[in-house]
Amino acid sequence: MNPENSGKDPVNDLNVAVAFLVDEMRHDGWQISNVSTENAPHIIAGKNGEIAAVTVSVARIPERGKFNGDMEEYKRLVRSAKAIGADCYFAPIGIAPALRNPSDDFAPYDVLFDGLIKMELPDE
Repeated sequence: MNPENSGKDPVNDLNVAVAFLVDEMRHDGWQISNVSTENAPHIIAGKNGEIAAVTVSVARIPERGKFNGDMEEYKRLVRSAKAIGADCYFAPIGIAPALRNPSDDFAPYDVLFDGLIKMELPDE
């Protein structure tokens, strides 16, 4: 899935967004088992017996990433997560160059993220 982005470097934006989410998930107690910016899902992680397969999409603030795939891509992601015993999640993230002095690991970026969205198929 290609990141939706109005910036100049969508690959770097996706790298920043995935790194941010990995850090957030670790902070929340997730054990990260796989990270890839090449293919979705971008993150595979486990916590309290749950496995999560997370697809990240990024856009420039004030926007957040959107799911750019069609229904077949959606089904593929959900089914491939289920095949490894995972729940499928989508992470819409917004980033922008920070307008302040860097004070954390993801500077010089401001990040908008409101949480993971569970992806499910109603008939399965």
